Amino acid sequence: LPELVTQLMAHAKVAEGQYRDELMAKIIFMCSRDKYAFVSDFAWYVSVLLDMATLQQAVGAGGDGGGEHGRSVAKQLKDVALRVDTV
Repeated sequence: LPELVTQLMAHAKVAEGQYRDELMAKIIFMCSRDKYAFVSDFAWYVSVLLDMATLQQAVGAGGDGGGEHGRSVAKQLKDVALRVDTV
């Protein structure tokens, strides 16, 4: 999973608009699927979410609306913080 997410994040960093939104939605879907069954390192997942939030903020400053997944990223951060003791 980390290798795939790294590749998708690389694409998301240079993508724009709806394509970037779809990439980010897929990353969140894959990682949160079945109550995080495929995530073994939650510190890694939190760092991915923070990268996504930073990407959203940087893109939003560029004037294209910041994408549609800021709320999803925030929801994931909150959910992981509440569910996982070690994070």
